[in-house]
Amino acid sequence: MQTLVAQIHAKLKNELNLREIFIPNSKAEARCSIFVSHNYAACPKLCIFMQPGEGMQPGMWSRTIHPKTGFQGSMIPYLKTAIQGGYGVVILNPSTNFCIVNGHRAKILHSSTPEAHVSYVWKNYVVPNAAQEISFIVHDNAGVLLKTFLSSLSGHEQQRVGGIAFIESAHQVSSGDSNALREMLREKAVNFEASTEPMFTVIGSSKARLGCTSLSVGRTSGEANNREWTVHSVQTSAFVFLQSIASGIEESLHAIRATFPNKLIVTVNRARLTGQPYNNPFAVVQCAGQKKETVGSHKHTMDPEWNQTFSFPVTSSEAKVVIVVKDRSFPMNTSLGQVVVTMSEVGLNRADRRWFALRDEKVATSHGNGEVELTLEWVHDTFVARSDSFIRGNHHVCIAPSSVLSDVLASGVYIMLGSLVPSWI
Repeated sequence: MQTLVAQIHAKLKNELNLREIFIPNSKAEARCSIFVSHNYAACPKLCIFMQPGEGMQPGMWSRTIHPKTGFQGSMIPYLKTAIQGGYGVVILNPSTNFCIVNGHRAKILHSSTPEAHVSYVWKNYVVPNAAQEISFIVHDNAGVLLKTFLSSLSGHEQQRVGGIAFIESAHQVSSGDSNALREMLREKAVNFEASTEPMFTVIGSSKARLGCTSLSVGRTSGEANNREWTVHSVQTSAFVFLQSIASGIEESLHAIRATFPNKLIVTVNRARLTGQPYNNPFAVVQCAGQKKETVGSHKHTMDPEWNQTFSFPVTSSEAKVVIVVKDRSFPMNTSLGQVVVTMSEVGLNRADRRWFALRDEKVATSHGNGEVELTLEWVHDTFVARSDSFIRGNHHVCIAPSSVLSDVLASGVYIMLGSLVPSWI
């Protein structure tokens, strides 16, 4: 884990050009660090990130990240999007409260508790700076810490708070909360959570518990951890919310719903096949009643590389995409196995590149001949949405309720649809 943390921190500094600041200072034996973008002090808007849980380090959403899944469990994709969207960035480190100095446990000055850490960073590295729009993105138990912190803000400080994007937050409102805090949560915050409810519908029970609108993002039916999948999937929606909240909570919710995915992009990258060298392997991709094949000659190989991309109009999280790898032979092609992926397992507005084991077409529990690498992305394509509205005529659904979505698109927050390779590594 420490090696991976070091790799993440190296990326923060070398690839994102973030600066590491030590608390209380770089010479203290007991110290912790935060990370800030080079322009954080002068930027008109800031995005503050807060990770949950004891032992968590800056730049991490989860302890379970590992090289096999790239850095999807890290904050790197979020940080890149924030910087591209014009935000200054501050990554807090509330979970590091002591160090071992000469064999003894020593508290860190100004960071002896999570609450002390957040308060110190706010007063010394946020309040004195130029930003008049300060937004937060927090996950899980960090929501509890943020709610406690927000309750301590003065009226002027509350006015500087832009938007608050909770992800699977663990906080709760209580009868002891001030009216000002309740209003801030109600008017400036949204929570995203995995749920069996349809995508982007309001979850009433969670709204009552959290004091803010809570939106369903569906639920993965695959092997992925649901919390990690939620963090991975809501990135675009979170930034759409932050970019549009100045127009009001209802307008920002409309903007989120306008990003409802409607197109599946499938890139068949390559395969690692078992058995003997095949005549000419190819892949067939089936989805939404359409069937498409890879082209080209890949004769007598166990490791064909196709790198071919296909798209399908898909709006249902229950839809499936089937990829069958075959060997071209006469008189009939031979099946080497297939992969079946439900849309609920596909990342929203984020490319997800990984290997899938081939399964027998007739007996799903039996292994096929190898594995195939796919890049899958379920995106919102404005052109597809507008075309669909035009075709349905009087029965169309409004896709862009206001200029807010256009502004967000123009800001560069969205992942470009032509991007086929994940950007988190």
